[in-house]
Amino acid sequence: MKDKEKILYIMHVDWGWIKQRPHFLAEGLNKFYDLLVMYRFNPIRKHMIKNDSDVKKLPLLTIPRRFGRFFEKMDDFIQIIWITMVSLVFKPQKIWLTFPSQYKYIPKKLLKKVELIYDCMDDCKEFYDDPKRKKDIEFLEKELIKNARTILCSSRHLGDVLENRYGKLDNLCLVRNGLKEEFISSRSMAENVKSIFQKNEGIKDVVYIGTIANWINFQMIDKCLDENKNVRFHFIGPVDYQPQLVNSDKVIFHGPIEHSRLIENKELYDVLIMPFIRNELIESVDPVKLYEYIAFEKPIISVYYPEIERFNDYVYFYKNQQEFFELIKKINFNDLETKFEKELGHAFLENNTWSKRVESIVEKI
Repeated sequence: MKDKEKILYIMHVDWGWIKQRPHFLAEGLNKFYDLLVMYRFNPIRKHMIKNDSDVKKLPLLTIPRRFGRFFEKMDDFIQIIWITMVSLVFKPQKIWLTFPSQYKYIPKKLLKKVELIYDCMDDCKEFYDDPKRKKDIEFLEKELIKNARTILCSSRHLGDVLENRYGKLDNLCLVRNGLKEEFISSRSMAENVKSIFQKNEGIKDVVYIGTIANWINFQMIDKCLDENKNVRFHFIGPVDYQPQLVNSDKVIFHGPIEHSRLIENKELYDVLIMPFIRNELIESVDPVKLYEYIAFEKPIISVYYPEIERFNDYVYFYKNQQEFFELIKKINFNDLETKFEKELGHAFLENNTWSKRVESIVEKI
């Protein structure tokens, strides 16, 4: 039997972080390749969940970078040494990177021996406010793209951004995000399942699932609660940003919860939301959560931007604060129904699973 090709798969998020594209693709690729995942260890373990998997994993040996440039340089040096040592033992044919800053960890000698794959899932420099950080990330991304055998991007807009920034890319492939198959055969709440929260009579529960960060429009949500006293907003996921809210008693943070429990608790949700602040970072996002929301068969409300126009049959879009308020008010009068029939939703999801995404990647690389 022919040995599987080896991929050293380097992630910029912790394996225990709420599951994202890097986790799902790694699990899928592991069926086709001899995969070794190296992930950036997050010392704040309260944000983590248990992601069981038979994927081989090793943490990157990190030190805190927030204490200044010296510590950043030390951290970079340690990563280079550690990745070099692992590569000498593992002997990968391909190296998979998920963020531009990882490129500086790969020794030049190793670059000459392997195929480099860049999975670009965000407009990475837009995570930073500091102009120097933006410039550094753009430089590293340019070098990474120049040396990559294959470049994957998660949205059409993101592909356009890369080509506008770095020129025509013949090795650029669109591979959107997707859905775990277990969501399609989603289960209703069982008697022995622990509830995420308790339903209160007369209260409508609006739910967001994902990372809680400064791209969520909390100011709009706070104002919305001034006008809708019988609505509660639930945020499920790791908290990277803690907003100051007037109506804090109506905004509940639950922390990260395993996917299986989210499915089993779906009867608790009156509506699911994606209340992002529209900016350059968000414009390039193909949201995993919209695929997952469709599987819950509930009304979905999201900010509109062109990249997600294809979700129009499944999602109620708003373009401004007033339109968001009007949609929330409809919930109060039971006037906001699920926008799609169950069969239509299932057909869409079956064509957009992570398994299908992985199959297309295997063909490309």
